[in-house]
Amino acid sequence: AMSAFVSFGEELDTSLMNGYSHGFMEKVVSKLQHTKHRGVREESITCVAVIAGNIGKDFIKYYDSIMPVLKQLVMHSTGEKESRLRGKSFECMSLLGIAVGKEKFLPDARDAIAEMFSKPIDVDDEQREYIKEASDRICQCLKQDFAPFLPNLLPGLLRTLRFDEVAEKGDQKEEDDMYVKVSTGSGQLVRVHSHKFEEMKTSLQLLLTFCYEIQGG
Repeated sequence: AMSAFVSFGEELDTSLMNGYSHGFMEKVVSKLQHTKHRGVREESITCVAVIAGNIGKDFIKYYDSIMPVLKQLVMHSTGEKESRLRGKSFECMSLLGIAVGKEKFLPDARDAIAEMFSKPIDVDDEQREYIKEASDRICQCLKQDFAPFLPNLLPGLLRTLRFDEVAEKGDQKEEDDMYVKVSTGSGQLVRVHSHKFEEMKTSLQLLLTFCYEIQGG
C-alpha cells in the first residue's frame, strides 16, 4: 500500500493531499515508532517525504512529530544493513527543510549535518550519495546560513576530486573497460574505475550549489 501511495502521491492534487495528510501521517509515524522491519521503515520515510513535497509549507503542522523520529533513526541506525535506512532518513530531513523553510529547519539542520559527518563512511557505503544529495538540499534551504558547515564538509568533498588516492590495481574480476588510465599531477599513471568519475561529477555539482547558494557567505 505504501509503495502504491509513493507512486501516485507526488502527482496528487495538493488540496486533496492536504485533506488526507493527517490520516496518512498518523499511520506512517506510528509505523516508524513501532515497527523494527527495515523495509517498512524505509517505505514509511519515503511516504513522509512525498507528503512534505506535495503540501510544502502546510507540512509544518506535522514537522514536530516526525523530525524527532528521524533524528532517532539516524543516531541509532548504524548497523551494516542499515545504511540505506540512515541515508533515506537524511534525505527525508532535507526534504522537510525545503518544505517548511529555513526558520523552522535551521536548528535541526545543524543536528543533521553533525550526524552526517559524525563517523567515517566507506567509499562503497550506500548512504554516501544520500548524504551528498541531502547536503545539496540543506544548502538550498539555508543559503548563507549554511556557510558554518563548510569547514566540516569541504575536506572530504575535495578528497573525492583527487586521483592519487585511487588504487592502481582494481578488482581483476571486473572488465578492463570499467577502468580508465589517468595521469595524476605528479605524473603517476593510475587506473580509475568509471564510478569514480560519477562521484567526481556529483561532488562538483555539490560545490557549484555551495558557491551559488552561499555566495558571499
